[in-house]
Amino acid sequence: HPSRTHSVRELGRHFVAFLREDCAALNTALPWLAGLAELERLEVEVFYAQDNPLGAPLRGDALEAFFARPLGDVLDARCVLAESVTTHSDRYELTELKEQLRDAEIVPSPMPRAEAYHWIVARDHATLEPAWYDATPLEAALLAQLREDSAVTVEELLGLYCALRSDDPAAPQ
Repeated sequence: HPSRTHSVRELGRHFVAFLREDCAALNTALPWLAGLAELERLEVEVFYAQDNPLGAPLRGDALEAFFARPLGDVLDARCVLAESVTTHSDRYELTELKEQLRDAEIVPSPMPRAEAYHWIVARDHATLEPAWYDATPLEAALLAQLREDSAVTVEELLGLYCALRSDDPAAPQ
């Protein structure tokens, strides 16, 4: 994974792959390390990402006007996830681990969970810093679908939401 750029921002782009592919002994000793490196990389990507390639998000009167349109028009509208928003899932509570590592004199040894933690990573527009928000598995799946398919309609997103929600025993019916 040699560097092909002089940009500090681009320098770590392949670091997570390097950790996962070339550092077997390190992965055995610190199985959460690649996930933590990915968390750090996501913060860089979210910080530098374009806010919204299609214009400002709908808010206030514009949002009310959008939903005042005929239902067919609303359902056919396309949803786009801004590049400054992404998701991350891991079996380790990485945001807590990151805080522990800041103050630790010895490396903590967290235990993995059977089910993954899910986070939404987004740039806080007030501070311009990456912010981490806990997400449910349903929220993570919906955002992952938006990330994979940049032209999901509102109707498709609602269908996915209903399908995922019916599979989630914890979701209220």
